[in-house]
Amino acid sequence: MEERLTELENKLNGVLKTFARESRDTSYSGRFNLAKKDALPTVAGVGDIIVYNKAVYACFTSGVWSRIGTDGTAKALGTTGAVTLDPTTSKVFTITPTGNTQISATVFPDGIYSLVIKTSGTSNYVIGFQTGFTTVSTFSTGTLDGRYFTITFVCDGVGFREIARSVAMLPY
Repeated sequence: MEERLTELENKLNGVLKTFARESRDTSYSGRFNLAKKDALPTVAGVGDIIVYNKAVYACFTSGVWSRIGTDGTAKALGTTGAVTLDPTTSKVFTITPTGNTQISATVFPDGIYSLVIKTSGTSNYVIGFQTGFTTVSTFSTGTLDGRYFTITFVCDGVGFREIARSVAMLPY
């Protein structure tokens, strides 16, 4: 666990330095302080990070905790029709479509989230993004079996904004 916290701390400090520089935030100290807690503290200082109930929380704004991680377990989504993504359960979601799918969300905790799409079979399915998502376009799986794709979103507290989309990848 300690190694994971150190790895997370290093990654977050790189991302947050960029965030602070781009937002011209003068209150950011440049370092996050990691600690494992038995309860979510009521007092939060900018730069604090805690692990609570198998999730990682960070303080970006004085006094406000934002969930930024989970225990690392990917959450499988429904495979066809209307699907609701619940970002309080994971940061990584998987889907193996068996039909056209529409993904929506109703809660928007700050953070970076990934959707891993795996194709199965040779049918082309379309994944559309509905309520709570801003994307480049719908996503088509194509007709090649056993391919993987990822779509990455940043959630700003209001909605999920697509920031990256991969090409088809073969499993390793």
